[in-house]
Amino acid sequence: DTLCGLGASFAILHCTSEYPCALSNTNLRLIEHWHRFLNVSIGFSCHLHRSRAVWSAIAAYLLGARVLEYHLTLTPDIPSGEHLFAVTPSILKNMIDTLAELQRAMGTGSKSILPAEATGILRLGKHLVYAVDLPEGSTIYPGCFAVAAPGNGIPPNQAEAFYSRVTSHAVNEGDAVQHTDFRSYCRQGGLP
Repeated sequence: DTLCGLGASFAILHCTSEYPCALSNTNLRLIEHWHRFLNVSIGFSCHLHRSRAVWSAIAAYLLGARVLEYHLTLTPDIPSGEHLFAVTPSILKNMIDTLAELQRAMGTGSKSILPAEATGILRLGKHLVYAVDLPEGSTIYPGCFAVAAPGNGIPPNQAEAFYSRVTSHAVNEGDAVQHTDFRSYCRQGGLP
């Protein structure tokens, strides 16, 4: 409260003071707890073995950590002190690159059709076609339609809107269903 009252910028880092820290003692879920109950930035101070640095950074980030602290060594072969668990520059670079990729992959949290999806949607999508030959003046019923790829026509979920409509011209089995295949009509008590 004191630091917040002074307008100080700070973060609280979750840490287990064991060197190197046993996996079962890391308790990364506490990051979620701190994030939920404290109105400050939460981080993670990692004391796991360097071989677990990248995935622990990813897990901590996904749980809400926005500050990550790792010990760095240029001499990982020294069998004592922080060198036993500290990351090397190449591990640190891999961690940073992986987190940057993760941030891009997280997206916005809202779904919309992306420009990159257009080709796949067209290729994988479906459209209505006629399942039978129909002469002019035929009344459409549920068995009149089938679906076909690609999705460049009237989608199958709109089939019911055509039931009881009357064809304005002859159509052939396999033809794509078009709005212009039907006579104009008025709904009871309403406009066309």
